[in-house]
Amino acid sequence: MTNTTDIQNIGVFFAMEGEGIDFVRRLGLVEIAPFEPALPGKVYRGNPTLDSGKNIEITVAFGGKDPHHGCDRIGTEAAVLASYVLCSHVAPDLFINAGTCGGFVKRGGGVGDVYIGTQHFLFHGRPIPIADFTEFGVGRIPACEASNLQRRCDLKPGIVSSSNGFTTNESELTFFDEKCVHVKDMEATALARLLQDLAIPFVAIKAVTDLIDAPKAEEEAFLENYRSVCEILTERLLLIVNCLSEAGNLD
Repeated sequence: MTNTTDIQNIGVFFAMEGEGIDFVRRLGLVEIAPFEPALPGKVYRGNPTLDSGKNIEITVAFGGKDPHHGCDRIGTEAAVLASYVLCSHVAPDLFINAGTCGGFVKRGGGVGDVYIGTQHFLFHGRPIPIADFTEFGVGRIPACEASNLQRRCDLKPGIVSSSNGFTTNESELTFFDEKCVHVKDMEATALARLLQDLAIPFVAIKAVTDLIDAPKAEEEAFLENYRSVCEILTERLLLIVNCLSEAGNLD
């Protein structure tokens, strides 16, 4: 992916409202009419004055609540749909997918760590044993280089892998070890592919709620740590948008 050199307009997607609503409130963003009224997602927008004294237009989209099940619409389908709609109406200079994730003790991860996706984005749990489709199934969508942002905002670098499943099976554990995956989530790689198609620079910022290779069950750790990790994520995202406003670009 190519870096952008003049960031005036940022799009952000959160799968879960709890991951991003404090970020929205802290920036004073205002809920606007949804771009596609038939979809359940919410959209917030504003042009806040940041610590740098500069203004950046920020548009935040949430996947929304599923009307049949009453929960956040997590996973790749809702993420791609809501993000495509945002980009088609706003055309951001940079798109950020922010949210929570699973990490790995064996690769230095801990609860509360905040990662930025580096090298490439992968799909796990999507094996396609047909020659022309095998690598497509894995993904390997290139990540933007953002080394200065990573350093200034104290972000851990790591390879992100995505799927629509929350828990992890043995074949996926093997995949994670073979590919040296640091972050497991449910949206980023699908969004990396979308933003690659749209030629919009993309970064994934992910905060660890649970550790895949720790004794505690992933779902138990997620529920236990979710609120405190979302607070960490909010603070880091505020730092990130301030750094972007000062620099005007990813590096």
